[in-house]
Amino acid sequence: MTERNPDPASNGGPNAGPEAAQRRAAARVRVSAGPLRWVLAALLAAVALALYAPALEGEYLYDDLFLVEEAPAAQSVGDAFARFGEPTFQFGVGQGLEVRGVWRPLMSIALGTGNSLGGGEPFAHHAISLLLHVLCAAALARFVALLLRTRLGLGAGRAEVVAAAAGLLFVVHPASVEAVAWASAVNDPLWTLFGLGALTAYERARVLGKLPVTALVLTALALLSKESAIVLPALFLVLDLSAGRLRGPGGFARAGLVAAAPLAAWYGARAWVFGSATAGLLDVAGDFNLPGIGRELSFRLELAGGFVRNALWPGDPRFFRPVHPEPLAGAVSAGAAWITAFVGATALLAWRGRRSAAACLAAFFLVVLPFVVAPDRAGLYPLSDRYLYGALGPLAAGLALLGARVASGNVFAVLAVSAAVPMFAVARGEIPHFSSNTAFQDQAVEDAPDSPSVRWAAGNAHLERYLATEDIGSLRAAYVHHLISLRLGQTYGDEDSLHDESVPFVERIPRLVASIDGADPLALEADSTVLVTIEDRYQATLGQIHCELLRVSLVPAGERDYVTVLGRIEQAQRVWSRTAGYARRDELSHLRAQVLQRLGRAGEARAEIGRALESGGGATSLEFVELAKVQLQEGDPEAARSSLERAAELDPDDATLQLRLSILADATGRSDVALEAAQRAYELTGGQDANVLVHLSVLDLARGRSSEALSWVDRALELDPGLGNAFKQRALTYTLLGDADRALSDWQSAARALPEDFVSHYNLAALLLEQEPPESSSAEVREGWRQSFVEIAVRAYVYAPPQGSEQLQLQTQIERYIGGNPDEIYDLTSILRSQGRGVLAQYWMRRLIDVAGVWPEPKRRALLPLVHTQVGYADGQAGRPDDARAEFEAALALDPEHFPAIIELGMLLYEAGEAAEAVPYLEKALQKLPEAGVEPGMLGAVETTLRERLRAARAGAVPERSSGEDPDGG
Repeated sequence: MTERNPDPASNGGPNAGPEAAQRRAAARVRVSAGPLRWVLAALLAAVALALYAPALEGEYLYDDLFLVEEAPAAQSVGDAFARFGEPTFQFGVGQGLEVRGVWRPLMSIALGTGNSLGGGEPFAHHAISLLLHVLCAAALARFVALLLRTRLGLGAGRAEVVAAAAGLLFVVHPASVEAVAWASAVNDPLWTLFGLGALTAYERARVLGKLPVTALVLTALALLSKESAIVLPALFLVLDLSAGRLRGPGGFARAGLVAAAPLAAWYGARAWVFGSATAGLLDVAGDFNLPGIGRELSFRLELAGGFVRNALWPGDPRFFRPVHPEPLAGAVSAGAAWITAFVGATALLAWRGRRSAAACLAAFFLVVLPFVVAPDRAGLYPLSDRYLYGALGPLAAGLALLGARVASGNVFAVLAVSAAVPMFAVARGEIPHFSSNTAFQDQAVEDAPDSPSVRWAAGNAHLERYLATEDIGSLRAAYVHHLISLRLGQTYGDEDSLHDESVPFVERIPRLVASIDGADPLALEADSTVLVTIEDRYQATLGQIHCELLRVSLVPAGERDYVTVLGRIEQAQRVWSRTAGYARRDELSHLRAQVLQRLGRAGEARAEIGRALESGGGATSLEFVELAKVQLQEGDPEAARSSLERAAELDPDDATLQLRLSILADATGRSDVALEAAQRAYELTGGQDANVLVHLSVLDLARGRSSEALSWVDRALELDPGLGNAFKQRALTYTLLGDADRALSDWQSAARALPEDFVSHYNLAALLLEQEPPESSSAEVREGWRQSFVEIAVRAYVYAPPQGSEQLQLQTQIERYIGGNPDEIYDLTSILRSQGRGVLAQYWMRRLIDVAGVWPEPKRRALLPLVHTQVGYADGQAGRPDDARAEFEAALALDPEHFPAIIELGMLLYEAGEAAEAVPYLEKALQKLPEAGVEPGMLGAVETTLRERLRAARAGAVPERSSGEDPDGG
């Protein structure tokens, strides 16, 4: 159909005067398409659900971790209303959030609703975002249908079809994904919904000649959702202008005053919230370090053109489009081309009488204009797709009006559906990137690999994943991202090889570290196209240190190089101590204190924390928690409790901290403090933390309230049926009550759930010992009981504290029940050695030598040489060389080819000054070395040592006595 009724603003046709057009428009305002509109709305909802169904399973990511999980106003609907008059980003002091001039109380209500409905899980938030997206599409369809009826004179049915086609383009546009699939971006669909409703209500009221009260109320709600709604009054005037409603004296002024009323009220409310005449509107969230006014202008040209390109050609959606202090080649010219074409097309439409379509295209640009004019309020990534969300509605409306005017409604609908298919595919391909924080950050790295903030954020995401899963690949990925973030912004000359994802982590990490430590970054040429902030350097530095600390903790205890990590921290402290006003460098003090603690230098750790407490910016709970750790290490639990009390005063809403304080207060005899802190932890967790319930049981049992103690622990097991500490506490309660059968059952459950817990296994062993079958029992029954007891007793023995009588008691009982069985003793020595209990292992190896005579000869020759060698090594370390020599010779008597005994005896003789006797053993050890099973990393060092000592022994040289090497791990 060719449109017969011209746009009333075009003055075309004999009946197109303003008054006549107004009457015709008013007559069409209340025209309804009946059920068709609902059918089309249902189809839009179905398409949206088909597109975004995978997003419903997405996790929290990026800003969600602050705005959804941590923001006090987002914890529930009640919290949101209680904090209605507080800035949205005022929480999280020290995280950089408190400086943001953002007040979005309706966003907090939406997030609080999601947390209330979903119990803190992401699903409810994603469902709310998807519902808002569907409602936005329906609101857009209502707005477009109204314009098509009142401005172009389309029939109700055809207007609904064209409007639904516009809604379809909005639903599937790839730029919508970021706003819909990202929980904390709910403010975009929220303000857009109110904004589209306000435009529809304003147009309806103006056509009917009424005061647009509903539109003004919806505008106020949009402003309370997001600051982007500040453009709505301007959009009202654009609608009036395109319809020719601003004619006559004072027409523009009157319309402007009405439209600006909610804006003025909102500004006044903000001024009260922020306590400032600027109402927080001048606060910025990003500093792009642009080199001059010319770059400031060209950057805005890039932004404007970029928004147009991403809206009209959405084939390359991205989470992060980095800002470049100096533009990349062709970026400015491309932006200029896009914006010139868009502005030219809008002007041409207005000149040719398509003023309604031109008005909608102008509205698109007005919505993104605040991000172009003041990009530093949008953060470090002002060209993000979510900032397009509110502008996509006017753009789709403009295309619908143009399509219905130039061709026909049916043609436009067909074209819209055709365009929607590839857009759906592109959008669907982006949704998996929102499935988890690591997937999100990995895609961000792919989109912006040379953005330092993207790199360290990806590093932090992988670090969190490692802490949750202990996946070593995540730790390596985190380390690489942090190191690359540190390198970005300087020209190193070998970017490609060090960033090459195909190169294994183990090769890239040392080369990256060397590239940072091996050159002075200040002496390198700066890359002026990379934006690097102080915060980027700081976060990457912290990330690097955290990764190194975790990597060191993974190696065997004797090989942990905390000294290197300490040096890294002290190097960073020197750098950040020269950064004026950077109070967050105290986090480095916390790290240094932790490393000093692990090195056993408690006094220095205490001094480090003291310096952090005395530094500017005020103490935080973290400093006092670290101080408490040091005080415990020094054996001063009273002082540690006082430090935790101070920490709890500074952070009273930290349930974990309250629980920690309660446990320590109970241990130091302050039951009043323990009970108060435990009750506070219970309130903060809503009675849903099983560990808090177990501790309440501990406190009640200590007060003689066994019934209450059992009640708490039963509730804990309802929440977490496999919680070992709960079984342990209930078993202890039943033990004190004399209920042996129930105690035995719970001690067994505790031992299974806590395989390394001494108390559980010790008590279980004690109960089993009391239930030893009588001598009259069958041999099968007694043997089954014996094996069960020995297994439990051995576990208790392995984890028994070195001091105290329990270890000796268990040793006596174990020896009684394994008797002279060399197989069981051999297994026990293996367990003890694997657990690092060398002293205990030595006792049982000597016991094994005494009873090994019952073994067949082949078995003795196969197993005893290693036992003799290990005992000999221990004798040598204890300064008993004659005993050590006897053990090594006993090993070689059983197996003359036993390499560990050969090398140990050769080394022992050499160090004892018996060089001539040492030579044949050293020669044989060198000959057997390639097949000896020495670890590849140690093979070269062992060979070098053997050759040097053999050379010296042949020359008759006598070296200083040394402890030697343990070829099989000692």
